[in-house]
Amino acid sequence: MAQMRLTMARFGGAGVTLFEFRPVNGGNVEPFTAGAHVDVTLPNGLVRPYSLASDPRERRSYLLGVKNEPASRGGSRYMHEMLRVGAVLEIGTPRNLFPLDETAECTVFVAGGIGITPIRSMIHRAYRILTCIAVVHRP
Repeated sequence: MAQMRLTMARFGGAGVTLFEFRPVNGGNVEPFTAGAHVDVTLPNGLVRPYSLASDPRERRSYLLGVKNEPASRGGSRYMHEMLRVGAVLEIGTPRNLFPLDETAECTVFVAGGIGITPIRSMIHRAYRILTCIAVVHRP
C-alpha cells in the first residue's frame, strides 16, 4: 500500500470519471502489467478494486476509470460525489488477474462501456509488441 494523491479528475465518458493518482512522496508508482488493478481504500472505510487504464510504461501515476453506478454499494458513488483533487488515499500494489496474452499472433479487443478500462492498458502494450490488433468498443 502507498499513500497517493488525487491529482486529476476528468470526464471519461457517460457516467465515467478518470482519476489520476500520484505518490505523495513524488516517486514512481509500482510497475504493473496490462490488465492489472489496484485496491483503493476510501476515506469512508470501503476498499474497492479498480482497473488501471494507464500505459504500463507510465511510472509517474495510475489512471483509474470509474463508472458512477446508481446501485453502488458506496465505492463509485463516494469517488464521484465526495472525492476531490488533493485527497490522499491508500492505493494497493497492482495485481493482475486479467493479463494480456503477449504470445498471441493476433489480438481482438472487444469492450463495452466501463469494460474498456483494463483494455486501455492492454492496447498501449499491444501496440508495442503485437503485429495484428483490432479494437471494438461499444459505449
